[in-house]
Amino acid sequence: MTKLYKTPQCTIHCDIPVEHAWLWNEKRLECEQYSREIFDALVMRYEAPDNKNRWDTPLFALSAEDELNFDEIYKSLYEVKAPKPNLSTQCPPLSSTNYLYDLDTVTQEVVNAILSAKQLGIGNEFKIPNINLTVQTHVLQHSL
Repeated sequence: MTKLYKTPQCTIHCDIPVEHAWLWNEKRLECEQYSREIFDALVMRYEAPDNKNRWDTPLFALSAEDELNFDEIYKSLYEVKAPKPNLSTQCPPLSSTNYLYDLDTVTQEVVNAILSAKQLGIGNEFKIPNINLTVQTHVLQHSL
């Protein structure tokens, strides 16, 4: 997402023991607490960030006793160049700006060619001009 929106990012990982996190969970309001079963399932699925992975870099790993290094976090967010987008993060345009006009033009050409063929009583098949499409008239008789 940061590449898509061309903005720097950092990862702040609160590295605390599981039982410490469980104690914090128990101090929450009862309606906000996780059950032990759900808590353990979340812990089992959690993947800690790794500074070897470019998507986790820069990584600030903290224990409960550590203080945030605000200067380094600030630098990593505001004093670096934004990441360059790549093909996987850029959204291609959905359609050209004159898509509806082009669609309407082609549709009119097809409709006009069909109506002309029907009026002329063309027997087998005919070609729709500028589109490189051949239509069989027996198909038209069933659908019109």
